[in-house]
Amino acid sequence: MSEQEIVENTSPKLNRRRLFFWLGIASLVVTLLFLMYWLFRQPSRGIVTSAPAKEKINYAAPEHRKRYDGKYLTFTYPRDFERREEVETVKFPILERLYLSRSDIEGRKIAITVQDNTGYSFEEYSSFRIRRSDSGTYAEEKVSQNGLEAVLFSKSTSVFEVSAFFPSASYIVSIVISSPTTQNGLRAELLALLDSFVWKAPEK
Repeated sequence: MSEQEIVENTSPKLNRRRLFFWLGIASLVVTLLFLMYWLFRQPSRGIVTSAPAKEKINYAAPEHRKRYDGKYLTFTYPRDFERREEVETVKFPILERLYLSRSDIEGRKIAITVQDNTGYSFEEYSSFRIRRSDSGTYAEEKVSQNGLEAVLFSKSTSVFEVSAFFPSASYIVSIVISSPTTQNGLRAELLALLDSFVWKAPEK
């Protein structure tokens, strides 16, 4: 048999084998795609566990508050705040300064400053003037709390802040409570602090 006859006799067989081979590959791909489509449309199965609910503590309650007993003033604050030690000593006209912070996701901080009024009016206090002059950022209101006549400023953009300023005959106090993540609870915490505020130093 000639070489040409061998090629002619075997070519149809090779072609059929190739055809069946590619048909098999195509069938396998279609089957895999169908199985993946079917699996992705199935509802999720498994055991879902949830962490036990964290106990909500009322930090306004007396049993959950600590007392700061300073030179010029005393007040209470939530017990989960920690005092940050001063690196620099205060200099006149600042008489007393305190920083408190909470190490949670809210990152809440409390800064309190007692300053000699140095004979100027309350409105000339620099931190007060900065907030009052920026009415687009700070909303201003007056509050009477625990015998204190204070001016409050609220900032509703990050860093969120509620601050209070009030004078006595000899001193000016600023209280700033801030959080980089939320404004919720800042005003209530400030009012709770004012409720517990007591002057210690006698007037000059």
